[in-house]
Amino acid sequence: MWIQCSDGTRLACTLNAPARDQAAAPARYVIINSATGVQRGYYRAFADYLSAMGCHVLTWDGRGIGESSVGHARNSS
Repeated sequence: MWIQCSDGTRLACTLNAPARDQAAAPARYVIINSATGVQRGYYRAFADYLSAMGCHVLTWDGRGIGESSVGHARNSS
């Protein structure tokens, strides 16, 4: 999954959805912003836990990080 930025840059992201049996519960959303230079996969276990608790969870790779990298991170802006 990708997020398209206004300048055309694409950022890789993952959306974890809660289990179907929690669909009747009020919707809860969490965005996990990674630490500088940390790939979104680092937060996978936490995102899985939150989705098991009924949250929709979005994690993403910043510009030049992980699957969002295009070339060397030094050249990203």
